[in-house]
Amino acid sequence: PLHGSSSGNEWIQIHGVGFINRKKLTCVFGDLESEDTIFISSSEIVCKTPKHLPGSVSFGVNNGVSSPENATLNWKFTFVPDALFLSITPTQGTLSGGTLVTIVGLFPSSPFVKSPHSFVCRFGRSGF
Repeated sequence: PLHGSSSGNEWIQIHGVGFINRKKLTCVFGDLESEDTIFISSSEIVCKTPKHLPGSVSFGVNNGVSSPENATLNWKFTFVPDALFLSITPTQGTLSGGTLVTIVGLFPSSPFVKSPHSFVCRFGRSGF
């Protein structure tokens, strides 16, 4: 994806050509480098997003041949603000499910959220 949480720490997958398996291979988000980048193949890598203030930054990959300033920054990556949950009611429900849950909070508008009903809640290890 070309967006992620401003809290960072999310793995993203990048497809392209010419990735080189070097120790200094990294994704570059504006002026920040990913702390973790994993080479999969010459056409695929994965990297972990850094913590960043909300907003769009240039994004690219540095094959480790030169300094981060020389990375190819051809895309934009958007860091979106995290939601802030203020309350969840009720605090318990039946084991059989079906309890209506109300969540109150601040949910920043984002071009990546299709509608107010696109959120999913998971309770415990199973079910949605």
